[in-house]
Amino acid sequence: MRRHVEESRGQPGHAEEEQSDASQRDNNASGDGKPARHHLEHTPRLVSCNLPIAIFGGTFDPIHSAHLTVAQEAADAFALQRVLFVPAGRPPHKSESTGASWLDRFRMVELACAEAADPRFQPSRLEEGDQKSYSILTIEKVLAARSDRLYLILGADAFAEIGSWYRWRDVVAATEFVVVTRPGHSWTAPEGARVNRLDTLALPVSSSEIRRRLALGEMPDDLPHAVGQYIAEHRLYDWPG
Repeated sequence: MRRHVEESRGQPGHAEEEQSDASQRDNNASGDGKPARHHLEHTPRLVSCNLPIAIFGGTFDPIHSAHLTVAQEAADAFALQRVLFVPAGRPPHKSESTGASWLDRFRMVELACAEAADPRFQPSRLEEGDQKSYSILTIEKVLAARSDRLYLILGADAFAEIGSWYRWRDVVAATEFVVVTRPGHSWTAPEGARVNRLDTLALPVSSSEIRRRLALGEMPDDLPHAVGQYIAEHRLYDWPG
């Protein structure tokens, strides 16, 4: 897979939708076979303020291989110490319900991160519940607990709508963006935004297509094995069983 990274300051860029359901908006299994719960506040406070971490938010409905690939490429490209996977509670720009609760989506994120076995990946409960999930509130929680250089990973489709986000100017001031791009989609960065492009050619995966196939009784290869097992066991997304 080829990738290209460049940084801009409020300049136009080009990208296609990174199909990660990025939206507004703790990795190992425990001894009882259930994913361990890791909270942001349980992680050691870092002494240096220059150790970069990233928030990777989204519905993760369900989490799939493209999400993990994006996180790995971003962590490699920007020397991220940690990527926080933050399942959204209720994204303000999405109204549909697909039948997977926040807890189910968080469990699947835990399982996917454990299977990926990347020590940089950390599931997070920062947006737990059914309340609306606003990125600036999540960002402020992270900044209050940690003093690191903070990135926000999101797809180009979500970044293109940043002007409609709640307190979007505060989002721009508080974080750097890693915008996952692909040819065919265009966006213009707002003035003052610190934007890093992460170009990737693959990732032809969408959560909506995965849900459609699951409802037909097909188990997509794009799902981590443990996630597929969880979906079948709990009969999510109209899985016929």
